Amino acid sequence: MCEVANALSYHPDLSVKEIGEDLEALLMLDLDLIQPSGEFVSSVAEYARKYSVSVYDSSYLALAEATSSCLVTADERLYVKAKKAGCVRMFDEYDDD
Repeated sequence: MCEVANALSYHPDLSVKEIGEDLEALLMLDLDLIQPSGEFVSSVAEYARKYSVSVYDSSYLALAEATSSCLVTADERLYVKAKKAGCVRMFDEYDDD
C-alpha cells in the first residue's frame, strides 16, 4: 500500500484527494496481505546479497517466490541482476492485446 501511495504522490496531476480515493479503491480489491515471517525476511536478505540488489528490491523477489508467482518489473537494472532467480519478466514483454 505504501509503495502505491508513494508512486501516486509523484504524479503531478493527482490531487491529495484523488490519491486518497485511489488508495481507498485499492483497499476495496480485497487483496491478500502477507505478514512477513522470519523465514521470509531471511530470504529477502539472502536475495539482496545473492543478486546484488537492495533489500527493498529483493523483497519483491522473495514475495514472488513465496506466492509461486512471477515478478514483473519495469526496472531493467533489477531484471538484469535478478533474472537468474527464476520467474522475472520485464513489463514491456507484455502486449496490450
